[in-house]
Amino acid sequence: MTGDDFALTAGWGHVGAGDAIMPGQGRTAECAFTPDERIALSEDLPVLGKATFDVYLNDRAFWPPIHRRGASSWEGGFGLRVPAGYPMYPA
Repeated sequence: MTGDDFALTAGWGHVGAGDAIMPGQGRTAECAFTPDERIALSEDLPVLGKATFDVYLNDRAFWPPIHRRGASSWEGGFGLRVPAGYPMYPA
């Protein structure tokens, strides 16, 4: 992945009046845990929630999976923190 693969075009924000940066809805896809993941994560599911999200930068790149707890700030429209070094995948 190079260049435009990292363009932030999934609607995460825009420039508003007075050059203010305004948050946007972005693009995510909710994904249920697989049966194997549910078994492996059984003790942590109460904290992680019932699903994960693939978080898209654009139509070509996304981070999979971000658990609901990590996405809670996104759901409020205030942005999402993805750990440095977290792998990104082609869509």
